[in-house]
Amino acid sequence: MKHEEFIRIRESGTAILFIHGIIGTPRQFDFLIKEIPENYSIYNMLLSGHGKGVKDFSKTNMKNWEKEVSEALAFLRKDHGKIYICAHSMGTLLAIDETLLDKSKIEGLLLLQIPLYVKLAPKMIKDIFTILFGKIKEGSSAYYTGKSYSIEKDRRLWLYFGWLPRYIELFIKKRKVRKSLNKLDYSLLSKTQAFQSRKDELVKQSSYKYLTEKTGIKTYILNSSGHFHYELGDETLVKEKFNEMIK
Repeated sequence: MKHEEFIRIRESGTAILFIHGIIGTPRQFDFLIKEIPENYSIYNMLLSGHGKGVKDFSKTNMKNWEKEVSEALAFLRKDHGKIYICAHSMGTLLAIDETLLDKSKIEGLLLLQIPLYVKLAPKMIKDIFTILFGKIKEGSSAYYTGKSYSIEKDRRLWLYFGWLPRYIELFIKKRKVRKSLNKLDYSLLSKTQAFQSRKDELVKQSSYKYLTEKTGIKTYILNSSGHFHYELGDETLVKEKFNEMIK
C-alpha cells in the first residue's frame, strides 16, 4: 500500500485539509475522500518522516509537523474562502493548536479520536508484534492497524528507541491542547465535531468524558470501533456528520 500525499485544487473556493496521526497515513481518510464533491479542493497531508523507514521517522519532530500544517493552511488560504479540517489522533492536536493560532477561513473541524488521555492496551501490543513478526489475517485488528501504519516494517527493534523523543513530544502536545480547548472561538466551537471510539486501544475513555463535560464540542461515541478501524454503523455516522459539515 502506498502512503502518499494527495493534493487536488479546484476553483470552488472550498477546501478540505486532512491531517493523519503519528505513524499514520493519508489512507486513513479514504472513506471520507469519496464523499467530497468534485469541485472541492483536497489537501491530504503526509507528515514528514511518514511513509518511509524507521530511521526517517526518528529524524523528524513535532516542530516540523506543526510547520507543515501551518504551511498547508497558508497555501489553502490563498485561493479558498472556506477551509474544513478533518484530522485523526495526533492530527487532531495539530489541527486544534493551529486553529487557536489562526482561525481565519476555517469553517469547521471534524476530529477523530482526540488523544487527550492515552493508554497502550495489550491488544495493541499484540497487534504490533503480529505486524512485525507474524502472519496477518485479513479482517483482524492487526490487519486494520497495519493498514493505518505508514512506516516501513523493520525487525531491528533497537532502532525504535529513536522514536522515544517523538512520543515525548506527543505527550507534551496533548497536555497543551487539553488545557487550551476552552479557548476555541465559540463560533468555531459550534461547528466542531469529535468522535471517540469506545474500544480505542490507544485513547482512554476519559478523553470522551473530558470533551463532553469540560468543552462545548459536540462529541459522539463510536460504540463498536477502535482507534484505526470503524465498524459499518460507526463509519456511516462519521460520513453523515462529515457531509453535514462540508455541504
